[in-house]
Amino acid sequence: MHKKELLSRKAIRFLLIAISKSPALTMILTFSLGLLFNIFSVLIPKDLRKVVFVSLRERMDNSEFVFREMMNRGLDSILKLVWITEREYGEDPVHEYVTKYSKRYFYHMLTAKYIISTHGPPTVKGFGQMHIELWHGIPFKSLGLLLNRKLSLTDRIRKLLTIPISKKIDYLIVTSEFTKKLFSNIFGIPKERCVVLGQPRCSGIFESKAQAVRNLRIVLGERNLQYNGIILYAPTYRNMPRYRVTTYEIVKNLLASKDLIATLDENNLLFIIKLHPMDMKIKSERKVANIKFMSDEDLLNSKLTIYDILPAIDILVTDYSSIAYDYFLLNRPVIFYIPDIEFYRRYAGFIIDVENPIIPGKKCKTIGELIYALKHAFEEKIDTTKICRVLYSKIDGKDAERVVDFLLNLMAIDLKEKSNESCNLNCRSR
Repeated sequence: MHKKELLSRKAIRFLLIAISKSPALTMILTFSLGLLFNIFSVLIPKDLRKVVFVSLRERMDNSEFVFREMMNRGLDSILKLVWITEREYGEDPVHEYVTKYSKRYFYHMLTAKYIISTHGPPTVKGFGQMHIELWHGIPFKSLGLLLNRKLSLTDRIRKLLTIPISKKIDYLIVTSEFTKKLFSNIFGIPKERCVVLGQPRCSGIFESKAQAVRNLRIVLGERNLQYNGIILYAPTYRNMPRYRVTTYEIVKNLLASKDLIATLDENNLLFIIKLHPMDMKIKSERKVANIKFMSDEDLLNSKLTIYDILPAIDILVTDYSSIAYDYFLLNRPVIFYIPDIEFYRRYAGFIIDVENPIIPGKKCKTIGELIYALKHAFEEKIDTTKICRVLYSKIDGKDAERVVDFLLNLMAIDLKEKSNESCNLNCRSR
């Protein structure tokens, strides 16, 4: 990378960090820059065979599973596939990795016809581009137009900008008629722009348990996993204004619990802690044989996602994370460890409260209750079929396939004047 480009990127990052100290100012400036970019974008022709993938920071979540499906079909031979990331990748002869805010980033964001993302439309989505929003799970937490808490100035600005920002979304991929109505209300998007195709990352849940165990061994760097059961603890993101309880405190208390450690040891259970990508890295101050941390870096280095290991998990422990809804597809025990639920209700708010009787699984507010739930997790059969029928119109592991078919149909329409290219795309549909 050239020194000038590196300096310019550092300057942009420094400016963004400075602005980010005022969330309200961040949203206003981001929205304004997006408008300017949109105007400039009118002058730039779009490549009808270029697809840009964006996720939270790296190759992950729903975008990753759509990308994999496109690669499996050999679409990289007729399409230009570009990933936007926050770290440097080596040269790849097949597709391109572009670091955010680099020159190549702005080039691809200006020239790509199609943008696929998981965390809302990018600021620089311009005129003449097609944005397909996959989102990153069915929410428990209130957001968008359904914010359900005492609103701060930042909340009010965010709510005010929800509809203008959502207008950048051409199609929002949802999982069922119920979630179509839900997301339409959250983002103010007309229902006809919400397409029921599924959640691509759930494709990983339908892989075999044996393969998922192999994947888990790779991520953890373990040759064997000789345990009676594997537990995944996946808490949500908590770093919010006025929020007094941190994930760090909750995890620290769990690691300090002699009773929990004894329970894991006596029952030969592995307890994996996987924090939210936006949370701080927390490591145990002492080695505990039955407790292991898993980071996004571990997954990225293994070219895997958390969904590639979910079939290996016997019990999921979470709180307000959307991973619970996905794990319901396996019809296995789910435990909600929610020691801070009163704070969460007040400062985050719920669309669907985890303590609502329609949500299956044990709800625990103390470490003692959590330990009891772990000991008796398999004594009471959990039944998630009812809620899954509401949340998922199709439960077949073909979500990513349907999204790719949908994208190819859009491309075929755009390329209808180029009959040969249109035919090639149609031939790759399933």
